[in-house]
Amino acid sequence: MIYTDLTDDGTGKGKVQHKRHIGTYFLSSPEIIFAAFHQNKHLSASHYSTTGKFGSKFVTVVVSGNEKKEIELEAYQVSNQAMAMAASEICQATVEATVMRVSEPTEELYVPDVLFKNVNEFGTTYINRANPTFPVEHLIVNVRTLLFYYYYDYRC
Repeated sequence: MIYTDLTDDGTGKGKVQHKRHIGTYFLSSPEIIFAAFHQNKHLSASHYSTTGKFGSKFVTVVVSGNEKKEIELEAYQVSNQAMAMAASEICQATVEATVMRVSEPTEELYVPDVLFKNVNEFGTTYINRANPTFPVEHLIVNVRTLLFYYYYDYRC
């Protein structure tokens, strides 16, 4: 699946705006829910799983502007936790792109505590409870990083 947010920067030089970066977001919460839906729909076969399937090879690509205002493609997947949360309807997209909302428990829906780690300005790692939202970056996996590790392991 491909998402794009290409917008001309107005200079007339063929440059685009740089919108998705560490200070904003890489995938929005609706995009993560949609990617999780498709990853769940296209599961990978696995001999090591009791169900015979684990993870997915489905990739979401974002076509956006980079720091140099050039067009760049970035590939992402959502984590297995994101896939499970979306399939169980434990998380919901929000209008704010950078946060995911945890569903309210009902008679039919059990919602466990959703915990995530952060690092404060002193370098101390602490655990937060998603109440009721949490940052979307905890659900994203950069595919380029994965490809590097697979290549590195193969070469060694």
